[in-house]
Order: sequence, then C-alpha cells, then structure tokens
Amino acid sequence: MIFNILIKRIKLLLSNKNGFREFAYLIGERESNNNYQAKNSFGFLGAYQFGMARLCDLGLTERIKEGMDNDCFKWKDGMSEEMFLNSPEVQDQLFFRHCTDLAGRINKEFGSEFGKQKHGVMITLSGLIAGAHLLGIGGVRDFINNGENKKDGYNTSIKDYIQSFVGFDLEKLI
Repeated sequence: MIFNILIKRIKLLLSNKNGFREFAYLIGERESNNNYQAKNSFGFLGAYQFGMARLCDLGLTERIKEGMDNDCFKWKDGMSEEMFLNSPEVQDQLFFRHCTDLAGRINKEFGSEFGKQKHGVMITLSGLIAGAHLLGIGGVRDFINNGENKKDGYNTSIKDYIQSFVGFDLEKLI
C-alpha cells in the first residue's frame, strides 16, 4: 500500500500536479479505495472515512449523549447515512471544509515546525493534515511534541500518514 502511494506521489510530482485535488484523491484511496459508499468495521463512513463525531463538527450530525462513539450521535433532519454514502459531492465538500479547518488549527499550533525534521519525518502542512485526519490534532500534538507514533484501529501509524503525505501545496487552505 505504501509503495503504491509513493509511486503515485512521484507521478504527481513529475506532472507538477501537487495540490488539494491530488491530496484528496490519495487520502480517499488510502482510506477506502475512493469508495464513497464504504463503511468500515468501526462505523466510519464514505470515501474519506468520517466518524460521526467529526460529522457533528461539520454540521451533519448532532450529539445525543456524552462520549465520542458513533452511537453518541444522530443524523440531523434532512440527512441520513444512506444519503451521505450516496452523495460524493457532499463528501468532497465536507472533506474540503474538514481540511480547511485542520489547516488553520495546525498552522496556528505547529506552523513554526514546518520544514523541520521531527522524529525522522519532514514536517509539512499537508503531512500534518493527513496525520490529523487519521488521529486528530491530539495525535499530531503527541507526535510532534513527544514522538508518540500512535496507531488507528487498523494499525496505521500517524508517522506513516505524516510521511506519506508530505509536500502537497495546501497553503491556500490556511
């Protein structure tokens, strides 16, 4: 999987196409093989594998009880899981909003780290957005500050995401 992403990254670099569209495509490929109807064993949804908590942050769901598990949220009126999974346009727009939000937060907290090597990885905005997509801002913070290489439920490490998505031109998101 990592080898395939690296090959695609090299092709993108050589073609000088290195922006948000390519970033989103490769994140979607890594998360779900760009399957907009995907639902994983943890209940994460769509091409970009959003959890219900993040969908709440983005306005599609609402909290019904304390906690972060998917069952702590419900779809807002006018939206459902089926509608979400059958709406590539909604998912793409949400992913853009998600990345824009992350970019601002990451720039504010970690902007002074851009261009530096930390724990064997070049720190870039795009790498940190990918890391935050995988494990949240807290996961990025733990990696940057303490070198903690946390993993998701499928054993994918934050270091892998930060490293795999280095160098995309996403500064326009800030």
